[in-house]
Amino acid sequence: MSGTAGFQNSLSDVTTGNTSAAILPGGGVEGFFGPIGLRADVGDEIYFKNGTHNNLRVTFGPTLRF
Repeated sequence: MSGTAGFQNSLSDVTTGNTSAAILPGGGVEGFFGPIGLRADVGDEIYFKNGTHNNLRVTFGPTLRF
């Protein structure tokens, strides 16, 4: 399947009302030492299509404040 065909199939689901609910509970913390800081985020995308599916995401990285 080409990328274009997959996109068209996904778009047709929206126009025919074949959509599912999704939620994204999560949170994050950050700390700065002058203009440089660190940030960590955790979130769990939960969607309901043919059952419940979870997609846990954990990120951590530097942050610059201007």
